[in-house]
This record gives sequence, structure tokens and C-alpha cells, in this order.
Amino acid sequence: MKGQNNMEENHLDESAKELLASLEQCKEVCLETVMHSLREGGDYVKIDHIRILLDCSEICGASVNFLMRDSDYAGNIIELCADICEECAESCELFDGHEKMKECATVCRSCAEKCREAITYEEEEELLDERSDEEAE
Repeated sequence: MKGQNNMEENHLDESAKELLASLEQCKEVCLETVMHSLREGGDYVKIDHIRILLDCSEICGASVNFLMRDSDYAGNIIELCADICEECAESCELFDGHEKMKECATVCRSCAEKCREAITYEEEEELLDERSDEEAE
């Protein structure tokens, strides 16, 4: 991102660090919640619930990898990650009053929010870049 001052670059670095930390936390909490669900048994081990927990953990890990290597597809993965995190939160909220499920839902919603903020920021940056390119022509 050429032409930005150091303060803006530091802000972007902090945003990226926050997103990466949120993704890592979500990945870990979802895996912990799978293990907790398996120990609880009953409704906690329904296939759809376990599947979305595993999907969420996997997409969060993949998102970190795409971001770390600055992949051209990182935005697409982050968008999908936000959707999966939301669905995982909804699944965990079905277990009303259960602390581990509540924690997982909270972490997943927070991660989804950070993903969407990153997507919005990236879209705004692309628009600004396009306008700058048009003005330069």
C-alpha cells in the first residue's frame, strides 16, 4: 500500500494482528468445544453440531494461512469464514444456559465480526485504489 504514512501502516498491522488472533482463538475454542461435546454426549454429539464446530475450526485455520501468505484469495476465504463462524455460533446457542457453548458462540460471533470488518476495509481500499488509478490516467 504505497504512499501511506507510518501511522496508517501501524494501524493496518494492528488490525491484521487482531484478526489473526481472533481466528486462532476461534479455531482453538471450536476444537475444545468438540471435545467437550463428545464428553457430554446426547444432543451435544449430533452430527450437524459437531460438523459445524469442525468446519469453523478448519476455516479459521485456513484463513490464517491465506492471510499470512497474502493470498489473492484471502478475501474470499475470510468471507466464507465469517458465514461459517455465524452458523457455528447459532448452533452453540441452541444449548441455552451451557457455559462452554455460550463461550464458543461469543468467540465465533466476535471472529465473524472481525472478518466482516476486514472485508469491508479491503473493499474500501480497492475502491480508493481504483479511483486513484482513474485520476492518474
